[in-house]
Amino acid sequence: MDIAQHYEHYRTVMASIPIECSGDDWGRMMQCEGDVRQRYTRANETELGWLLENLGDSEKSWFISLALEGMESLHDQFLMPLVMAGVNEVDPSSNKRFIQPAVQHFGVRRVMECLFDVLKTGNQFEQSGAINALYWAQVPLTF
Repeated sequence: MDIAQHYEHYRTVMASIPIECSGDDWGRMMQCEGDVRQRYTRANETELGWLLENLGDSEKSWFISLALEGMESLHDQFLMPLVMAGVNEVDPSSNKRFIQPAVQHFGVRRVMECLFDVLKTGNQFEQSGAINALYWAQVPLTF
C-alpha cells in the first residue's frame, strides 16, 4: 500500500467512527492513528514528497501531522510548510499538531523566526494564525 492508499484507508476508517466515540470505536481510532505514526518513522523520498506536497491540504493535514509526529528526522524543506499549516489552522488548539512537530524537529528558535516572519509579511489572517501558533512555540518545561 503506497502513502496515497494509506491516506484513503485512514480517511475511510476515521469517517466510520462517530464523533463521540468510546470503547471499540475509540480503540479503532487510536490503532489507526498509531499505525500512521509507526509506518512513517523512516519515510522514503516518495512518501516525503507526498507529505510535503499535501501538507497545505486541510483534508489531508491531520493524517500528515500524525506521520510527521512519528518521524525520526525531517528535511529542512518541511519547516515553513509545517509552520504555515499551523498558521492556517483556524482552531487555535489544533494548530499544536503542526507547531509541536516543527519545534521537535527544528527547534524553538527556528520556528519562532518563521512565525515572526509571518507576523511581518503575512496578511491579517496569517498574522492572527501566527499569534495563535506562538502559544505552542516555546521551550518545554520539565520539573
